[in-house]
Amino acid sequence: MTKNRTIRTESAGPPAPRKKGEIRYTGQRSSLRVDETGRETLDYDNPAFPCALIVSDIGQYLTRRVPWHWHDDVELALITEGACVLSVNDDKHTLAAGDGYFINRNVLHSLKLNECARCDVTSLIFSPDLLAGGTGSRLYLDLVAPVLADTDMDCIVFTGGAEWETEAMDCLRRVQTIYETSRAGGAELLITAALARFWYLLLNHRVPEFKRKKSLSMKNRRRIKDMLAFIAAHYDEPLTLADIAAAGSVSERECTRCFGAVLGESPIAYLARRRVFVAAELLVSTDKTVTEICYETGFESPGYFTKIFKRHLGMTPKAYQKQRRVFERYR
Repeated sequence: MTKNRTIRTESAGPPAPRKKGEIRYTGQRSSLRVDETGRETLDYDNPAFPCALIVSDIGQYLTRRVPWHWHDDVELALITEGACVLSVNDDKHTLAAGDGYFINRNVLHSLKLNECARCDVTSLIFSPDLLAGGTGSRLYLDLVAPVLADTDMDCIVFTGGAEWETEAMDCLRRVQTIYETSRAGGAELLITAALARFWYLLLNHRVPEFKRKKSLSMKNRRRIKDMLAFIAAHYDEPLTLADIAAAGSVSERECTRCFGAVLGESPIAYLARRRVFVAAELLVSTDKTVTEICYETGFESPGYFTKIFKRHLGMTPKAYQKQRRVFERYR
């Protein structure tokens, strides 16, 4: 059975109908909706124009981190307040207000707070098809596809150290201004123009091949994704390190090494955190008891469940359920 979970702390409800010629934020969020492979499932406000501007505070996510995920489209983001650590494959980048980043399609990544109470991020997620009118065009084949296929462009971090990096972030600010101020039709043309300018900057500042550093191999990326997908599909079952390693066709030692290098924790620790995230969702979204949720999410006993839950979220499952229900009642 496919488990398509939304790891959320609140829901904004259904959007109002979109007026003709209107563009708008996809919204603020404090959760992700992902499928069993870790792929984010994003509903664009206008499916005919797959571009979403999203504002979020990492401090509002469970355990103050955006969990590991990937998406079919690309992402351009700007840190507007606070600081965070961006993890991409086996690389980590410490970012502060004013810094930004580009995440290529199908790239596993996560964010967590860096010694601060909040971190505001403005993200622009868009389909590269917008730049070239479809995957079969000459523009797409010559100018878009090379960036998408370049594993050395899985992640580009912008710190303002070069003039072109500042200009790249200005492209995102330009799009945000269009979302905030546009009231007439044709705004999509202005957004597409800003995205095209950003893509032009990427193309003209690709790192020469002889200067590139060795990155995580495609084989290891597939292994990590396979093992994360296995955990997402079977977290409610008794799992061992051997089970997780088998999903990636590696030894237990190599499995532990891969998780440590990429995710910064052991496979069993990641499994426990995944179970806590799902349990937290069920505590708020269902009327099930703590004991029922304990066993439904794969924990071996209510006592152990409470211990691990409190370790991650700072309170017992019962206290968390009570707090969130009060919040939902008065929000």
